[in-house]
Amino acid sequence: MALGLKGVEISSHAPGRELSDPALAPFWTRAEAHGGGYLPTYLGRADHGHEVRPEARECADAPSSYLRRIWFDSFVYEPSALRALIDAAGVSQVVMGSDHPFDMGVDDPVARIRAALPAGPARDAVLGANAASLFTLPGPAVTIPGRGAGRGSGTRRSS
Repeated sequence: MALGLKGVEISSHAPGRELSDPALAPFWTRAEAHGGGYLPTYLGRADHGHEVRPEARECADAPSSYLRRIWFDSFVYEPSALRALIDAAGVSQVVMGSDHPFDMGVDDPVARIRAALPAGPARDAVLGANAASLFTLPGPAVTIPGRGAGRGSGTRRSS
């Protein structure tokens, strides 16, 4: 914050609180670390369970329909995993992740995104335009795939 940067650090705890603390629930309704883990690849089974099992119908809609309402970080290690996440959640819901400063992080998360996505609007969105939208940062006019034209502020989708 001293540098004026905005961001989110997701760790195993916040000072004095575990991540399961109810006070953190508003954040967890909107964000998933590490590309959502297995969630984006589990949608077929989750949707099938929603169809055939009454106890799995507490959600009004199929589980897959909620992915485009959640933000994900891009830190999934493999280019194919990032592309699968974008296919499942939409490029407009993915922001760059790094796992810094932990030992599981990588030195160049930008290179990981460049390896997964060709140059163009989708790559630009993940590298910064989506974060500008999420954190309502001013910025140049951009077109965020799945969200349209705008600036960092004013293009954010509410949950």
